[in-house]
Amino acid sequence: MTLTGTVPATAAGTGPVTDRRSARAFVDTHVVPYADAYDRSGRVPEELLRRVAEAGLWAPFLPPDSGGAGMDMVTLGEIHEEVGRGCSSLRSLLTVHTMVSWTVQRWGTPEQRERWTAALGRGDTLGAFCLSEPSAGSDAAGITTTATQTGAGWVINGVKKWTTGGQRADVFLVFARTPTSIGAFLVPKDTPGWRSCRSTTCSAPAPPCWRRSPSRTWPSAPTRCSDRAASPPAWS
Repeated sequence: MTLTGTVPATAAGTGPVTDRRSARAFVDTHVVPYADAYDRSGRVPEELLRRVAEAGLWAPFLPPDSGGAGMDMVTLGEIHEEVGRGCSSLRSLLTVHTMVSWTVQRWGTPEQRERWTAALGRGDTLGAFCLSEPSAGSDAAGITTTATQTGAGWVINGVKKWTTGGQRADVFLVFARTPTSIGAFLVPKDTPGWRSCRSTTCSAPAPPCWRRSPSRTWPSAPTRCSDRAASPPAWS
């Protein structure tokens, strides 16, 4: 099924989303009437993602000079609650994008923030969170993906699974084991050696939409990355 998103523009569902009331209007207009179709087709269409960007929903907690609206976390939680009421899969996409955006804003180097935060805030760049692995699940202490530092940066080897939005994301926050801890790395989707596909096929190219099924991401060859967060999360 091809979803063309023939949603009529209405005053109640247009404009920026700034609180629960405007989020409810957005969801009731652009999400609720079509959520069952998203379930049946197994995808969320690009048009809805564009509407989400137009409403300022991707990372509104970022400062205004970083593409956000300086929104407080309580309001953000209320908005995500409304989105989840309409379509939990869309809410999940917002959640992982939030995790990537917050990490870059909180722990990224000045260069990383300059490169990524404004685009993440606007929704021009979409993020995915890569922690879970086939043998470890979401147990951070059990991951086996490795990151080895070289003179040119870092070489990452491993497999990630259950990556929400993994086929559509532009940048991935990848957790990998270093010699001393677990580090967080920003890996653009066009990094040589990186591959992302649907877990049930792992051979077809990513379509122009968000798949709602799990995704698997892994380097088909060692992935070289120079973007490690300045003070990444670490576990013993």
